[in-house]
Amino acid sequence: MPCCPTEEERKQHVKAMTHDERLVFAQQRRSRAMAMLGAGGGILGGLTAGLWSSIGAGALGVGIGASVGLFVNSRRFFREARETLTWDHEFQQENEEDPEKEEP
Repeated sequence: MPCCPTEEERKQHVKAMTHDERLVFAQQRRSRAMAMLGAGGGILGGLTAGLWSSIGAGALGVGIGASVGLFVNSRRFFREARETLTWDHEFQQENEEDPEKEEP
């Protein structure tokens, strides 16, 4: 069983949303990514500054090692926000080309 949903599963999830829900979803993903970058920066700075007097320049390696996971994983949320907006644009184009007819 895969650890993450496939692209098709993510696309179906986004397609089930309304336009406004997609915009909110993308904004939440962007905000989450920015929070992870901020947390990574805080960890990097805090560990480096806190350990510098004890182990010197090696503290930089400790800080980078501890924060790299947050920096790398924030990319996933930026990508999800970008693909949500791309799919939203595609869905809007489909709706303009083939509007749904209301039944009486």
